[in-house]
Amino acid sequence: IEDDDKKSIKDLADYCREQDDIPEDQIKQVEREYRNHTPIWWYTAETFMYSILNRGLRQMDVDIILKMVFFIRHLHNHITELHHEQQGKMETKFQVFRGQ
Repeated sequence: IEDDDKKSIKDLADYCREQDDIPEDQIKQVEREYRNHTPIWWYTAETFMYSILNRGLRQMDVDIILKMVFFIRHLHNHITELHHEQQGKMETKFQVFRGQ
């Protein structure tokens, strides 16, 4: 993990610990395992990553968005990478949806 990412993960974990609705075990899991999984995995997993990011975006909460900017960047880069890998393999456009 890059030093900036380590600091960003620590800052996010510290912020999450100040919230009342984020389980400590999920915070520790992100601290321990962030680089073991892809950003898309974290976004779709049963953790706080999806809910806190979407809360920040829906409420236009700059504090949350700034704490999540490293994750937003990683998610964007991963989606771009997957698009480039799959672009030549697909003949038609396709849609993807996030299940609820």
